[in-house]
Amino acid sequence: MSLWHVDGCESTWGLDATAYDLTRPQGGRMQIDRGTWAAFFLESEGWTWEQIVLDDRTNYEAALRVWERAGRTWGPWQACAP
Repeated sequence: MSLWHVDGCESTWGLDATAYDLTRPQGGRMQIDRGTWAAFFLESEGWTWEQIVLDDRTNYEAALRVWERAGRTWGPWQACAP
């Protein structure tokens, strides 16, 4: 799997408007899980949930941290596995 594959699977490369809906449990192009990560990123990086969801660069940075914490695996995005 690759970032490009996951981005397409999760948000149709940012074309799915629901990816930017702040009320959903996952958000942004990479569909970061709010319940798991919002407080963590606010405390560790100072990123608000709005930044994670609405700013693509911040969303990719958050996804990188999730990927690293998952042992540099795509496990958190296993639903997108080919």
